[in-house]
Amino acid sequence: MERSIGSCQADGNSEIVETLQFLDRKKQSCVTYEEKHKVNCFRASECKDQVADVVIMLDKSGSIRSHYSTVVDSAKAIILSLNIGERNVRIGVLSFNGYSSYSGSKLHVRDLLEMLVNLGDEFDVFEIIRKVDESKTLDEYEFRGTNTGSALKEVKKLFNSKGRRNVFKAVVIITDGRSNDAKELFQAVSDIKNDDVTLYAVGVGDPYDLDFDELKMITSPESDRNLFIFNKFDQLRHWALNFSARLCMELRPPNPKLCEADVQIKSISPCLSEKMQTTTVNFKYDTVKKCIKHLKNEISNGCKAICVDPIDGSDHLEGESWTNMCHDFRCDSSGNTILPTSVKKCVAADFSCKPIGAAPFRCRNIDGEERENCQCIDKDGEAMLVVDNPN
Repeated sequence: MERSIGSCQADGNSEIVETLQFLDRKKQSCVTYEEKHKVNCFRASECKDQVADVVIMLDKSGSIRSHYSTVVDSAKAIILSLNIGERNVRIGVLSFNGYSSYSGSKLHVRDLLEMLVNLGDEFDVFEIIRKVDESKTLDEYEFRGTNTGSALKEVKKLFNSKGRRNVFKAVVIITDGRSNDAKELFQAVSDIKNDDVTLYAVGVGDPYDLDFDELKMITSPESDRNLFIFNKFDQLRHWALNFSARLCMELRPPNPKLCEADVQIKSISPCLSEKMQTTTVNFKYDTVKKCIKHLKNEISNGCKAICVDPIDGSDHLEGESWTNMCHDFRCDSSGNTILPTSVKKCVAADFSCKPIGAAPFRCRNIDGEERENCQCIDKDGEAMLVVDNPN
């Protein structure tokens, strides 16, 4: 999905164009669908009827100390854009850090998590802003390490105890570096995704200090849309305003066309500590015919190459075989090519459902001949095709 936000017009509104492009698994064809909305430039009126539970996590580690005020201000911009209410958007805000120390040979880890606004406890926007602003006060025990995993575990508990059923849930993490509890974070991310929680991550600072693979793991399978990287903290202000308008739209239920088409997306995160995560997103109607996004996350041991299905863009692991639109694919050990095996009956495949803006897939037949479109080649009664991923 791609969204473009137009500039503010004289009537105080800007136009948002939402483009959906997906593989319709029932019709076995690629579908492009466009919708246009208007949003108030000064107040996110698109949010007025939205229902969601949202938690904002603010990194308060030592390296962020001089910029923490900017981090808080970006969180406030997001909060001000939402329609906070008991039956609308419920907000929670927390800051997190932590530190480690040794007592002899034993390592002690202390998590320093401060719940600035508990989820659903406050609906007065100005009181929420006041409480978040108070966290700018410095304390000698604050601004230590980055215990993101421990904080995310607490957010999962928060959703379980105070979150609402069948309500869109989201976490926005604003951080400036890599976590100090990577193994705990890896498990926490998997656990909270299995509760159908969508994760957004904002990484700010020196690229050498940011762990891009870790941030991509957090936001997978929607890293292309939910991961934001900036070199400077002053870029957060502009990001917060744009993100607010987008978040308002995402608090709506998914487009029913995604459920009608039985859309499914599978993404595999980069290997971290000899482990990988596979996240599958699908869209299904609930009992009252409301389209719901579901997440399923699995952890596998060992590092393997990753291939991309050229038809629907889903990820597959080295050695895996699967079928899509008459083609039987398998992923080879290089991860750079996908080789369809022979099939008895084959038709031309629609390979146009690549990510919007991505490079086209390059195709060649079994004899090495390059082709402009990825279609089946009949050779000695068997349909063969080699698809080169655009890496």
